[in-house]
Amino acid sequence: MLPLNLPGGGGNDRRFRRTRYVYHPGISALPEAVAPNLRNRSWHLMAELDLASDADPDGVVVAHGGHQGGYSVYIKNRRLHYVHNMLGSSSSVVAASTPLPQGVETTARVVFTATGRFQGDVELFYGDVPVGNGHVDRTVPISFGVEGFSVGYQRGAPVTNAYESPFAIDHGVLRRVVIDGMGAPYRHPDGELRAALAQQ
Repeated sequence: MLPLNLPGGGGNDRRFRRTRYVYHPGISALPEAVAPNLRNRSWHLMAELDLASDADPDGVVVAHGGHQGGYSVYIKNRRLHYVHNMLGSSSSVVAASTPLPQGVETTARVVFTATGRFQGDVELFYGDVPVGNGHVDRTVPISFGVEGFSVGYQRGAPVTNAYESPFAIDHGVLRRVVIDGMGAPYRHPDGELRAALAQQ
């Protein structure tokens, strides 16, 4: 049976030994070295939302990367969206078919299931109710660049032209984000080394 993590296999990169990440909105952007390691693996993201107030729920839940490549989970027109930007050349977008409920506390969830090397299926949920699905033909294989990982807003250039940075979500709406990485990520050590050297 294969291990869920890669102890020792990731060298000094602790992300390869973690499977759960919990964040609150407004934290400083995290560099890739300590951001959630979601590349080339299945994962589940849950955002706890308080929609009981009159606050506008639109904004970025999480974003990693920028116009040169990355992904973003965001709410626009009260609908949950997931976008994966493949190195600025193409984007895959999955959008909820219905708006978020009003006047309640709920969770918005994104489930990414790897279906092969550098590709996967995306499912969107409000609570346990499915509201959207789609497929990402090609994911970024090595690095999301220098923009970093942010929670509750987009740092720097946006991952998608569907919004303008920072597109911050109201902190009273977004309570916290829980991300679970599932299964061992596919690794490309030579490519990772080249990416690390390019950011020096």
